Amino acid sequence: RGRSAASAGTRAELRYAIDSMVTQPKFSNAHWGILIVDPERGDTLYSHNAGKLFMPASNQKIVTGAVALTLLGPDYQFNTVYAARGAIEGGVLRGDLVVEGRGDPSMSDHMRGDVMQALRAVPDSLRAHDVRYVSGRLLRAGDAFPDAWHGFGWAWDDFDFAYSAGVDELFFNEGMFQVTLRASSREGARAMTSVRPDIGYPSLRAMVTTVRRPDSVRAADGTMRLPRLRAPSASMDSATNVVTITGEMYANDSTTLDVAYRDPGLAYLYAIRKTLTDQALTIEGGLDI
Repeated sequence: RGRSAASAGTRAELRYAIDSMVTQPKFSNAHWGILIVDPERGDTLYSHNAGKLFMPASNQKIVTGAVALTLLGPDYQFNTVYAARGAIEGGVLRGDLVVEGRGDPSMSDHMRGDVMQALRAVPDSLRAHDVRYVSGRLLRAGDAFPDAWHGFGWAWDDFDFAYSAGVDELFFNEGMFQVTLRASSREGARAMTSVRPDIGYPSLRAMVTTVRRPDSVRAADGTMRLPRLRAPSASMDSATNVVTITGEMYANDSTTLDVAYRDPGLAYLYAIRKTLTDQALTIEGGLDI
């Protein structure tokens, strides 16, 4: 009973101390969201706007990284498992090839230099297990991340931007790809496009027009400025898996757009199929779309 009373008194003091800080006049325009939980007992010690949605600051990655390092440890390794679902006879897998991911974040250009190079070991591994042809499909399995790809409360009209890339068990190239646009030297011509990584997903339709570079004009503040262009932007139709890029570019200019995959796991399957196809290992049944 004595410990309970002391605990109640300590909690009251904690609430008073925090309330006195967050209600200071200098924070009148600020929004606080605070949740303090006893890590051993799971008891809530303090809560203030804990259920509200907030826009996280960029330094949130420091907290996230520290938690991951603490829970997983510095030597943790992510495992992606490839399994045969069927018998292997004479170099033929008479069934499906199943891929089960654990959210490996290192499968990316930033981490590997060339994300496709990292996947090119998959055909060699299959051949080492006497698989040269798959009569079934390429499937994804597992449910390591059972929640939605995107966070609760994320803006749906940001889903095409790399900073809103979804996260799944099969996580390919940080959930994004790059489209490089190179304008023509001829006014009215369409810009040329290239994609990295080029895995065949999603389909791309670029309608970026080359326009003449106008003469600069003098602004009210005396500076010389060019008229603003309708800068290239990308949007994806999830029903058709087609990304449409529209906008304008000055002749001979170039730019690169970072675009998010709407289905990061599907992008992973497309990437694997490309590495297999490039090395003459056929998936007869296609992908589990």
